[in-house]
Amino acid sequence: MNIKNNIIFLLLTAFISSCYSYDNQKITIEKVTYYTEDSIPIQSTLYLPQSNLKSIIIYILSIDQERRFPDFRSKKDSIGYREILEFVSSGTGVCLLSPRVKQSINNIELMKTQTTETVATDVEKAYRFLKMQPKFSHVPIGVMGYSATGVVAAKVAARDSCIDFALLIVTPSIPIIDEADYKWTNHPETSAVPFYKSLFAEFRTFFPKDYFTYKGQVMVNSQKNPIEKQFEDCARESIRTINHNIISKIDNYDSIQYYAKKLIKENFDTKSLTQQNLLNLTGKPRNYTADEYVDELIKFWYTPQDIDFLKWEPNDYYPKINVPTLMLFAENDINIDAKGSIENSKKIIDTYKKTNFTIQVIPNVDHGFYEPYDTISFKENNKTYTKKRSELYFQSILDWLKNMHQ
Repeated sequence: MNIKNNIIFLLLTAFISSCYSYDNQKITIEKVTYYTEDSIPIQSTLYLPQSNLKSIIIYILSIDQERRFPDFRSKKDSIGYREILEFVSSGTGVCLLSPRVKQSINNIELMKTQTTETVATDVEKAYRFLKMQPKFSHVPIGVMGYSATGVVAAKVAARDSCIDFALLIVTPSIPIIDEADYKWTNHPETSAVPFYKSLFAEFRTFFPKDYFTYKGQVMVNSQKNPIEKQFEDCARESIRTINHNIISKIDNYDSIQYYAKKLIKENFDTKSLTQQNLLNLTGKPRNYTADEYVDELIKFWYTPQDIDFLKWEPNDYYPKINVPTLMLFAENDINIDAKGSIENSKKIIDTYKKTNFTIQVIPNVDHGFYEPYDTISFKENNKTYTKKRSELYFQSILDWLKNMHQ
């Protein structure tokens, strides 16, 4: 028997325990490293109350950010020291699961290992590890995901009947392909839209100044319809077609890239272009023809991580979730289609008669649950906006956990 193939994962655990005391709240910290079959380390930190442990949350960090953990000495730490303290003081431990790799242009190959699927597998391994510890074997263990990692949490809750509860925080709850269309139309200032537009503008430099060919039709500049706007609209239409007609229907990564490249090259007749441009797509400047640029662009644009995320369809997962689940949304969220997500979640709940879901909407807050309020800067003698995180955000989660424990 090949042990390597049959062992799901190798665990090298270094429980380096320490104690932090903050505002008289003592936290035990245990650091854990997991090694997967492909030898990629998964690092997590387990924050525990020193007594009265009621449950544990596996809290998933962003799937595309570098590893960072709360600094309890600084109230400015943005990763969520407040959540950790609130959870621990309520008797809930927090297993903060880090991403596998740091995001950068230079390690695009490593980023391919970090998708919602791989992170979901990592969560399941963390769960199994915790359950193997005698002191945690009878403690309810749930999973918590925020925004994109809410997709991970939903996948884990849907397919792993052992998970005890789920917290889906501002989780996009309509198909991500539709989510992308919503952002482009309604909130082009958010998310990846400005990045897309800058790449469209870069692609535009391969074409003549006053015209370009799109689907066999010559597009010309006019005062009513400027050529740059026409080009952006055509490029956006091509990307939307790739999302809806290629990614949604094909599972093989190489095939998706092949057909995506083919579509853009045919739509824009890139073979007729001979100009070369010095561009920096990968961190190293080089000369590209239009065809070469499309090849590099699609490879950069549609990584397995991106494709995996674009394939997210909540209707495939929410009906399978049978554990207590809190869905928390922000009323003024523009990073996701909050209204559409709430409506679709309710539709799924009604259709499948789910009684284990709780939907709450925090009023007057954005994607990060920050509420705007006015303050006067007397020094500058003008009005500025600052943000304060809603107390309802923390309290809603804590109240729900408390009710679940009862």
